[in-house]
This record gives sequence, C-alpha cells and structure tokens, in this order.
Amino acid sequence: MNETTPHASVPWSILLVDDEPAVKDYLRKLLSRAFPHASIFDAADGREGLRRLGEHRIDLIVTDQRMPVMDGLTFLRFARLASPRSARIVLTGYADLDVVLRAINEGHVDAFFQKPLVGSAFVGTVGELLGKHHELHHVEVAFARAAFIAQRSSQSPFVGALMGEER
Repeated sequence: MNETTPHASVPWSILLVDDEPAVKDYLRKLLSRAFPHASIFDAADGREGLRRLGEHRIDLIVTDQRMPVMDGLTFLRFARLASPRSARIVLTGYADLDVVLRAINEGHVDAFFQKPLVGSAFVGTVGELLGKHHELHHVEVAFARAAFIAQRSSQSPFVGALMGEER
C-alpha cells in the first residue's frame, strides 16, 4: 500500500457513469491499478446508474456532468437518495462555474475534476474519499454495537439493580 492508495486491499465498490466508453475504460484501468480489490461497475447514463445503485452497494460514484438523458448533478440528486453514504465525484470537460457552484452548494458532490484528468490527483482524491468512507463505516458499526450492548445490558436484572432500578 502506498501513500496515494490508503486501504488499497479493502474491497471497495465504485460506480462509473459516463456516456463515453473510452472515458469509462480509462477510469476502470486507472482505478483497477490503484485499487486492485475494488469492484468497478459502470453505466452509460444516469438511469442505468440508478439501476446499478439498486443492484449493488456502492462506496464511490464517479459521474460525467454532461450526458444525454440526465446530467450528472441530476443523477447525483437521485443517487443521494438511493445511496446516501456513497462518496460522489463529478467529471466535466467544460469549465462551467455555475455547475461547480451548484454541486458544492447543494452538497451532492465531494470532489470535482476537469477533463482531461490528472491521473495521480484523481487517484489520490479517490483514496482519500474511500478512506473517509471506511473510517465512517467503522464508527457507525462501533456505535451500533455499543447501542446494542447498552440496550441488552439495560434489560439485565443485574445491571438494573446496579443502576438502582426496580424490577
């Protein structure tokens, strides 16, 4: 594992949504090399992307902004409802400041990249987002376990007696 790919052995799931097959192929190769244990799914447009979200648990969504049928931000608005814990990256080949500001202000996007991509910067950001996702997952699991133990303990007559409760 190197500095740009934290948690490279974790079995991540990544969804690539782009109407350009060459872009998806490039991203798949780039991410497969950096995250060899990742499951990488793809979709040609937002509708297909939403279907994939219904079929798989997705840790990271990478989508193009300009696509037929549904643009990237619209797709991410729906994706956020279908998979709220997924990290989200938007790619664009156009310098559209309004889109960037909308993406940031509406909170649908964790990172924004302009095409052509700088592979190392993209992989580094993906690694950071997946690392944060991994840490958040562990915190949620620990919290759920603690809540379960606390709930089970409060039902114990011994714990109840220690807490001054009468049964």
